[in-house]
Amino acid sequence: MVSAFKKKNTIEETGFNLAADGFTYRNRQYKFEDVIETRIFRSVLEHKVVLVGSDYHHSISVMFITKSGEELQVSEQPTWLSNSKISSVEHVEKIFSIISQQTWDARVKKYTSQVAELGFFVYEGGAYIRKRAG
Repeated sequence: MVSAFKKKNTIEETGFNLAADGFTYRNRQYKFEDVIETRIFRSVLEHKVVLVGSDYHHSISVMFITKSGEELQVSEQPTWLSNSKISSVEHVEKIFSIISQQTWDARVKKYTSQVAELGFFVYEGGAYIRKRAG
């Protein structure tokens, strides 16, 4: 794993936090209903030194795509000069979990409405057809 020289899109830089009916990102308020897609990547890198022990490096990156096409990213990762605090990684993951729960129905609705209307849905360029009984 290659570490970056400096951190980008951290909680501190973005001001990422929950609000009453959504969340804030870079001094802007977003409503839960604005989110149409979510993504998360979390990793734990173990650095093991024989006869000494292990050191762990935690990182997380989350992304939200809005109806307007904006891609909002928050990342906590180690750099050459500092390590990510596990508390920051867990905080981002907790907020992501809440936003995912609050936006679930709206995110799934675009696929269920396609199935109801067309009999299939499109995801990442592929069409998925419901298996017919018989």
